[in-house]
Amino acid sequence: MNVLVGGGNLIGIGGSENYSYTMIHELHKRGINVDGFSATSNGKPLLSKKIKELGVKLYVEEPPTTKYDLILSSNKTTVEPISFVDGFRIHTFHGIHVNEEQPWKVADVDVSISEETQSHLEQTYNITSHLIRNGVDTDRFSPTKPINKTIKNVLSLAHSGELNHRLEIIFDKLGINFTYKEKINNTSFNVEDYINDADLVITIGRGVYEAMSCGRVVLILDDRKYVGCGSIGDGIVTDKNIDYFIQNNCSGRYTNKVFTDEGIINELSKYDYHLGEFGRDYVQKHLTIEQSVDKYLELYEQLR
Repeated sequence: MNVLVGGGNLIGIGGSENYSYTMIHELHKRGINVDGFSATSNGKPLLSKKIKELGVKLYVEEPPTTKYDLILSSNKTTVEPISFVDGFRIHTFHGIHVNEEQPWKVADVDVSISEETQSHLEQTYNITSHLIRNGVDTDRFSPTKPINKTIKNVLSLAHSGELNHRLEIIFDKLGINFTYKEKINNTSFNVEDYINDADLVITIGRGVYEAMSCGRVVLILDDRKYVGCGSIGDGIVTDKNIDYFIQNNCSGRYTNKVFTDEGIINELSKYDYHLGEFGRDYVQKHLTIEQSVDKYLELYEQLR
């Protein structure tokens, strides 16, 4: 079986890009012949280096001429350049706001990673999609250190420099060690190492699942300018709310709560180190990359 996995930017680091890399890694691990395609060459070569280390061919900007059995694409910037590549196409939508996540209709099958995205495609574009959630490599993202019973170390994966500056001030006043990694100016491939140094991780989207997989407590919060609501989030993830938050891909848009500095401090009182064990168990049951790839391959077998 020959598979092409296309992402907008498989050079640098980002949520949907990490998703594509994880798909490539899992397919390759199964002995499936897989190639990658990056629509752009921009960025520090972090993902591209790792893809090539697998022995996987990565096409950059210039699409392959090979025929594939299955083409897995995400991000609209990817779809157009590979629209003439021959193969059964499954396109995955990761969000609702940015232009790159809007449809460019050449797919045979559409997939959404959340109910929010599924509803957006249906109501806005009359597109019916299948639900397959973000899949995490639970071997890579696994607990290597126990977390503390009280918060001693916090990691922010928020993209917003303004929010990270606020968080730095808050945790400095509380006497809690704080660090951040964000994809634009302060990124790293081995983010799992930083996650495992933290008790609490502040992030949204895919970062939530990766941090949960590492057995960390997670606070859903970021300030994404495309949403236009300021620093919004859903707060601390627990066994009581995860099934609600995941409907919006843990983006903070389930509650759309705007967090002031006081609100962030109050949310910290909900920290319970037992939630780390819960998070790891939840991901292993519902959000593994093995489960996701199985579902994609089942769609291919059923609908091609």
